[in-house]
Amino acid sequence: MKTPSQDVVMGLHCIEELFKYYPKRLLEVFVQDSMKQNPRKKTLCRRLEEKNIPLRRCSKHLLESLCGSSSHQGFVARIKKREISLFPSFLEKEQRKQESRLLLLDRIQDPHNVGAIFRSAECFGVDAVIFSNKQGPSITPSVSKVSSGASEHLRLVGSSSLANSVAALQKAGYQVLAASLTEHALDAARFSYSSKWVLILGAEGSGIHPSLLKKVDQELYIPMRGKLHSLNVASAAAVFLAFATQ
Repeated sequence: MKTPSQDVVMGLHCIEELFKYYPKRLLEVFVQDSMKQNPRKKTLCRRLEEKNIPLRRCSKHLLESLCGSSSHQGFVARIKKREISLFPSFLEKEQRKQESRLLLLDRIQDPHNVGAIFRSAECFGVDAVIFSNKQGPSITPSVSKVSSGASEHLRLVGSSSLANSVAALQKAGYQVLAASLTEHALDAARFSYSSKWVLILGAEGSGIHPSLLKKVDQELYIPMRGKLHSLNVASAAAVFLAFATQ
């Protein structure tokens, strides 16, 4: 049973990442007893036992009930709940850095999109992901699995008001950018990025809220050659970050 001080994650790669970098956060690992174990899975089980991390053999049905998904790859873990930073205290420290790369997610909640965005953010060296305390994503087992453990590496920051956070970032010297397809947008591949920037991504369909969009310093678009003119938000995030960090 999960307590308020604990989270549940699933997926082989996610638990491998936790074991490699944050083993003290692993409280208990559940492994499907009927699963055919390849060398990689056997190695993880052996290492968990060597570190005296409780390893429980259980049914596929129990694993699904623990994580609420059938995509667990035979591995589910109870872990110490990770910290979500508060925006004011985060910015107080972050703004002192010479270089800072941030993502701000506006009402993006789909677990697969969130997980994929987290994975791209970690791969491209994003320093933190900011989202609304009320309308932001839930860090579910599906998010942790899709992110391949990136959700456990990234600094996550909760904001009580994204509009106020954007204003504070601008005051702190950040270049505020938005992924957009309006006539005001510039080519993201040719744009000159500053050493401190925050990129706003909006939910598919509704996009970035007008109250945020009117505050940005520049809107950016991804140049495309095909018949379709847009990517899903997770794919777009990867492309934008590739341009911004090259």
